[in-house]
Amino acid sequence: MTKKLEIIKADKSLSNLLENFCDFIICTKPKCTKDYLFYSKESYTIFATNGAGGTFGFIGDYNKDNVGIGYVSSEGESGKIANNLDELFSLIIFYPYFWHDLIRFYRNNKKNGLLEYITECENEIKKDNPNYYHIQNKIANKLSIKRNDNLLDNFIKILLERPGFIVYSTKDNNPSESLL
Repeated sequence: MTKKLEIIKADKSLSNLLENFCDFIICTKPKCTKDYLFYSKESYTIFATNGAGGTFGFIGDYNKDNVGIGYVSSEGESGKIANNLDELFSLIIFYPYFWHDLIRFYRNNKKNGLLEYITECENEIKKDNPNYYHIQNKIANKLSIKRNDNLLDNFIKILLERPGFIVYSTKDNNPSESLL
């Protein structure tokens, strides 16, 4: 398992911040897809979930430094969302709770209004959590993650890649029609 995941597991306050602020629940041990109603032809090792039952997992050999990160929602949406853990943590820290909504917004509008949409989402979060930026920085500092101006462009680039990570239903062996 990677060093950053070990840091999270060892730091209960960090684990709680990620769960409460980013909807990112670290698994105590890696899980495989046999515990779920989907499978992938590629190795997919689940290392975290979210409150809605979605999974975050390594696509391929998770002992490598730069292994892709996939996401499978409880509704069967699936796809690669990051090239490595640092990109994933940047995504969930700097776009908490609404990174998934950014996908839908982008699919419907491309880049038209995307920055305004992000500002709307952040303002909505700040209403309930006035310490939004402080908490964001605290989590980022504990994980040595720096805000990257290219984060959004990199995320969009990954979404536009040819789907390389597809999950299949264990009920009927059909591939997911809901790609991220």
